[in-house]
Amino acid sequence: MQQNELLMDLLMFFMYYLFLWFAMIYNSFVMFYIRRTLKKLKEMNLMKDEQFYQKIKFFPLVLIIWWIVPSIHRLYMMVYREDIFILAAIHVFCESSYGFANMMLYALNPKVKKIIEKKIKGFFAKEEKKRIEDNTVDLNSANSYLNVNN
Repeated sequence: MQQNELLMDLLMFFMYYLFLWFAMIYNSFVMFYIRRTLKKLKEMNLMKDEQFYQKIKFFPLVLIIWWIVPSIHRLYMMVYREDIFILAAIHVFCESSYGFANMMLYALNPKVKKIIEKKIKGFFAKEEKKRIEDNTVDLNSANSYLNVNN
């Protein structure tokens, strides 16, 4: 019975993680090739977007860094049949923050940063204006209260 459980665990593990590891390796090779090609273009002064060249090295790293701990955790649990809290906590953090890491890497370019900054400044400006108006109303009611009582 225990051999069947181990076989099922191995099957389930590799059905998910085998494809994930393949994606990590494939993406790493593709990004290495693209980066090498961009370096050649840069040397020939044909590439204008220097930021993209610098940023592209992080694409496979996000995939590898965010999924290496969950892979280790699953392997450990499968082999030793016990859980380590800190490893499980890092596993949960990595899986749940993977989308955020991708957003930070892929979506945050200078245009998007400016839009976000403008929205945040606009929000705080509205809040400050509202706070000032509320304080003015409070001062007016305090003045009218003082004038009535005098």
